[in-house]
Amino acid sequence: MQINKYKKLPLGNRDFSGVNMMAGYWSEAIHAAAFQVLYDAYPPPAKVLDVGAGQGAFSKRLAEAGYDVVAIEKFAEFKVPSVECWRINLNEEWPQNIGEPFDVVVGIEIIEYVENPFHFIRQARAKLKANGIGKMIVTSPNPLNTLERLQFLLQGKINILDHEDHRTPIFPQSMHKLCNECGFRIIKHTFDIDPLSVHSSLKGYIGKKILWLSSVFMRNREYLKGVSNVWLLKTE
Repeated sequence: MQINKYKKLPLGNRDFSGVNMMAGYWSEAIHAAAFQVLYDAYPPPAKVLDVGAGQGAFSKRLAEAGYDVVAIEKFAEFKVPSVECWRINLNEEWPQNIGEPFDVVVGIEIIEYVENPFHFIRQARAKLKANGIGKMIVTSPNPLNTLERLQFLLQGKINILDHEDHRTPIFPQSMHKLCNECGFRIIKHTFDIDPLSVHSSLKGYIGKKILWLSSVFMRNREYLKGVSNVWLLKTE
């Protein structure tokens, strides 16, 4: 089943049935990619914990697809009355008895906000089924796509940190360390969308050619396209 389609671009901050996705300009692509990975790895009626759920757009999508969903959101107005939402600060200890063990924990565009990504991953790990059954899906802005690399070369800064609430850009090396120290193994990496793929203008065509030529000299080429990375993790 292929769900990862982007025929309504340009995107913007869209609503899902009246609930803001809250993942930035590319929300629709990020949500679609994460849902595709989840559906392929753990189809309904898996039990899912949606952490940093915002207004609940992804929780609503999951519930309507037949998943058993519990959400965690501290600061935004959660707008999905059919889904139980726990008001928990992700920087603190997550309480027990919120419905664990879960099959999957999903964190969409949230790990870059927390004060301690290692604490975040450990807390998520504690909510999952053990012995390789539990899985986690993490998405985060990609600091290694072609545009980000060129802008770092020209400007000497990581653009992700321009967001006032972003604390930690998650590089591939960071994710490997998080997994190694917190009881996970990466079993899949993908991305949401190549932003240049939505531009059919002459400017977009020229930009793609310039970036393609420059990418020949770059390493970790699998990270050149995504606006956000999508990782699927498995408990060890």
